[in-house]
Formats: sequence, C-alpha cells, structure tokens
Amino acid sequence: YHLAETAAVAQVNEDQAAVVASGAHPTHERKLAPHVGEARLAEREATLNALLEPDVVLARLTSASRPEPGIQLFWNRRTNRAIVHAFNLTPANAGRAYQLWFIPQGGKPIPSVVFNSEPSGHALVREIEVPPGVRLTAAAITEEPAGGSPQPTTTPILAGALEAS
Repeated sequence: YHLAETAAVAQVNEDQAAVVASGAHPTHERKLAPHVGEARLAEREATLNALLEPDVVLARLTSASRPEPGIQLFWNRRTNRAIVHAFNLTPANAGRAYQLWFIPQGGKPIPSVVFNSEPSGHALVREIEVPPGVRLTAAAITEEPAGGSPQPTTTPILAGALEAS
C-alpha cells in the first residue's frame, strides 16, 4: 500500500514539474478558456453592432454555380468600411485566395482584400476599406494568387450591384 501511495505522489509531482517546465500554471490554464470565450463574444457583438449601424447598406454578391456560394457585403457609407460574410464558398486551392474588387462607374476594378474561406465554406472579413470619392456601381470576387493581384486575372465567380454611391 505504501509503495502505491509513493508512486501516486511521484506521478503528481512529475505532472506538476511538467506544467512548471512548460511555463504554464494549472490555475491560469483553467482561466484561459473563459477569457477566450469572452473575447469571441465581444468580437461577435462588435460585428453585430457594426452591421446594425443606420448608414449600413447590404449588397448581395451571387453566382450561378451549385451549391450556390454567396457573399453579403455590409457597407457603412459614413465610415467607408465594409464587412464581408461568405457562405458555401469552397476554400481556394493551395497558393490561391479570393479577392474582393470594387467596380467604379466607367472605370477599372479597384483591388481590395484577399481572403479565404474556412473548410465549412464560411468567411467573415471585417474592417475593409471602401475606396472614398469614387462612384461605385458593383463589387466582385475573383480567385487570385494568394497575395492578390493589381487587376483581376480570372473571371468573377461572384458579383453584385451596389446602391448608387
């Protein structure tokens, strides 16, 4: 019995030593998870608040492919910032990414953010700068090299009209 008790104490001490050696502290590790959850909740609340601002307009970027991917572009005209929410968007192949383009009236596409979707087909991109002082008529998504392109190199896979700016 004494030998089993000694072995158990030695195992506990070994586990504690491993935690200390890793730089973690058992009580801090337990507290980490709630802080991560709180941070995610705060991030979601900030996104929801941004979507509900009175100056936000919604544009839908659509495609004819099946299952139909889609993008909701929430544009705050007062701050000239946008949020992109993608769904059913298959992740781009290795070395490739999706790029958002703003299309001005009578002009060349203006490059914007580069992003990829999660394996679930969802993506959420915040704090996108919308080009100021330009009359934008549409937005589009193309698949580009991972770092993006100064001009589209592929045909848009999603596109949609923007309300007159």
